[in-house]
Amino acid sequence: MTTVKNLPCYVSFDSRDCNGCGACVKVCPTKAIRIKDGKSLLLVDNCIGGGECVTVCPQECITPTTAPYGQFKKTPFPVVLVPPVLYSQFSHATPDKVLKGLKQMGFKHTVDMSYFLTLFKKATEQHIQSLNVSREGRPVISTLCPVVLRLIAFRFPSLMNLLHPVLRPVSLMVKDVAAFIARHHGIEIGEISIFYLNPCPTKMTLESSTPHHSTPYLSRTIGINQIYAELKHEIKALEYTPLNDGPVFEFEEPPTGNSLLWGISGGETAGTTIQNAIAISGVNQTIEYLEKIELGLFKDYDFIEFRYCREGCVGGSLCAVDKYVAKNNLLQHIARLEVRNRHQKKTLENVYAKKRFFDKLTSSKMEKIFGQKKEPLSIDDLTKINRIYDRLPKFNCSACGAPDCLTFAEDVVRKRARLTECKIFKQEIVPHMNDKMLKVSDLKDKLDLVLAAGGKGLGRPLSGGYCGDLLSDVMANAAEHNVWLTVQAHQNIIAVAVLKEIACIIITCGNRPDTATCQKADDEEIPLFLSDRSAFDLATRLALLQGV
Repeated sequence: MTTVKNLPCYVSFDSRDCNGCGACVKVCPTKAIRIKDGKSLLLVDNCIGGGECVTVCPQECITPTTAPYGQFKKTPFPVVLVPPVLYSQFSHATPDKVLKGLKQMGFKHTVDMSYFLTLFKKATEQHIQSLNVSREGRPVISTLCPVVLRLIAFRFPSLMNLLHPVLRPVSLMVKDVAAFIARHHGIEIGEISIFYLNPCPTKMTLESSTPHHSTPYLSRTIGINQIYAELKHEIKALEYTPLNDGPVFEFEEPPTGNSLLWGISGGETAGTTIQNAIAISGVNQTIEYLEKIELGLFKDYDFIEFRYCREGCVGGSLCAVDKYVAKNNLLQHIARLEVRNRHQKKTLENVYAKKRFFDKLTSSKMEKIFGQKKEPLSIDDLTKINRIYDRLPKFNCSACGAPDCLTFAEDVVRKRARLTECKIFKQEIVPHMNDKMLKVSDLKDKLDLVLAAGGKGLGRPLSGGYCGDLLSDVMANAAEHNVWLTVQAHQNIIAVAVLKEIACIIITCGNRPDTATCQKADDEEIPLFLSDRSAFDLATRLALLQGV
């Protein structure tokens, strides 16, 4: 398993089975994956954990980074957090049997997350009511889906101030639950291991989605598809050997019907007093509506619920059952179960007033944690990207290993790729690039030149030459792959050479560049030669050498 750079990644790539088809490259919303040497192994930017690459990979060589199956059985005191989506994976097993089946598997306590989701829902109602007085900061964007949270920080940082400030339920619950269980059993909190049943590769540990919260206990995630088969077996076994142990704590009680709605899109605001709200699900739809909000639309709405996965968490890539089947299962469970509130309204209002629900993490800190890690581009860099992009075929075929031509142009400027890695550019736009052509490396001995810098570019092909000392003249008239002969020796000649795709520069008449110019030539991989001869003399020799 390989990942490149120390960037957070929620999936792993197995190079042994990768055939370089590029399916994962095209679906990644942060354009983080690259194909190099026929393998999808290069991670150049933030992974937000959506799992699209896991779903589309035909070779099944991309896997989510979760805890190894069975790890919970090796820990002294495993506790499992159960999201509502788990119940949707079973058509006939009621939620109480699912919770009992988990205990049969070896978990000491099963924590039904819907208990805390109710707290989150009430806190959201209170927050929206306070906003309706001021009419500012709308629409409030849900933060329940951590993938959407990271996507906003990465691609839509201007919307960070609209994020719901109430702590996500998993953040609200896990620390208090661990402390409560430790006190009850008279053990150290460090002996407890918290396992979250994950419907998507959204996080490697519970802290990875809220890294500002330190935890004294071990926390890991398990994919729902990892435990599905064993859990199904244990549930079936309960028909013959029922487990009579009832719930120990209130948060271990089976969920109510209305709390199960959280597993599907729209469930976050269902049954609340929030009237002016909409729910969006699916990666493309999420991006589309975030773009609209960025343009200033939907300000009349109080709340917008986003789910990265289609249909909500039931559509997660780590679920074991088809999303539409799972949605139907959940609706059937809801119809059979009692609809009631598990918390007293007055108690919730008191807790809200004490600001127990609110996160201390500011939008600027969120952007720092989840935002882009790439070096910012200068205006010159953007100009280079546009020039390179104009020369590309714009097929967005991904044969170069990048998701599209514009991203490839940026990769070239960032030194992640070479222009000739575009197969169409190399074969059709520059058909004269072949082994019979002169290379820059041929000039050194044939013209008696001294290499001052840019040695990494000696393999460049060359075609023709241009003599000129006025930079604007060179910009207007020099051709790609020309040898540029000039008396100029300052840094700007390197910038011009990059923009015009000059093969190399020969500084004539004994002039010498300074250290900064040589350093820039090395950085840009532009060969910089020195000669005591005049440009006229060298141009004549170059013409004879190329058979002109």
